[in-house]
Amino acid sequence: MNVLSLPVHLAAVASLLPVAGALYWRPPDRAAAQDALYWALLALAVAGPIALCLGLVAGGWRPGFGVSLWVTAAGSMAIFAVLAVLVPTARRLALLVAPYLAILGGIATIWNGTETIPLAAGERAIGPWLTIHIVLAVAAYAVVTLAAIASLALTLQERALKRRRPSGLSRRLPAAAEAEALEHRLLIAAEILLGLGVASGMGAQMVENGVLFVLEHKTLLTLAAFVAIGGLLWARARYGLRGRRAARLVLVAYLLITLGFPGVKFVTDVLVG
Repeated sequence: MNVLSLPVHLAAVASLLPVAGALYWRPPDRAAAQDALYWALLALAVAGPIALCLGLVAGGWRPGFGVSLWVTAAGSMAIFAVLAVLVPTARRLALLVAPYLAILGGIATIWNGTETIPLAAGERAIGPWLTIHIVLAVAAYAVVTLAAIASLALTLQERALKRRRPSGLSRRLPAAAEAEALEHRLLIAAEILLGLGVASGMGAQMVENGVLFVLEHKTLLTLAAFVAIGGLLWARARYGLRGRRAARLVLVAYLLITLGFPGVKFVTDVLVG
């Protein structure tokens, strides 16, 4: 098993934090992150988790709890960097994205070395279908993670507006309308990726076991998240569901997919294994 040392894990965790700190300790009118320092620190936040993940899976894909969390952090940070390039208003979300992913990395560090043995090529080689399914699953979970963080930003902004007392954090986050627009775009992308992930998972099952659909906790929770997000998008289009009520439903969907992805790994690798 390829287990990296504690300092390597801590370095990856530390690489996530400077971009958030640079945004928070600057005046609100400069928190839009247009300068070179932001991009340099964002590149560091992307490179740290990705480099660690490459080291962790160098001996083969190990679907354990710690690895799952680090892959989630790396995927989320990479997709956020793309989002920051394409959508300028999203850049301020680094204030919430980076610390949250650092927490995930910290939890993964605690369980460093407890993951399962790499999949041996002779036991279960990772074929094209399974590779596609893994990539889509990680991308879907990363996008849902970012949607949940955008929902949190929206909740914080609406609370500040209701109290008429903006905090230092709320002044630096995207405005409520901007956070809501980001949330909506990310939910649409998440719904598409979840659908593709379910379809690729069925394809992988058919190729490996000759069975199209296997009823298990991960599949059921993923389907529940897919239905919840689809229902939320429909309610928004049909009834104009928005604001904090919609944000709560996004967090419920995130909880479902979290239970289905790293949650199952936690039970099998930590509580049972």
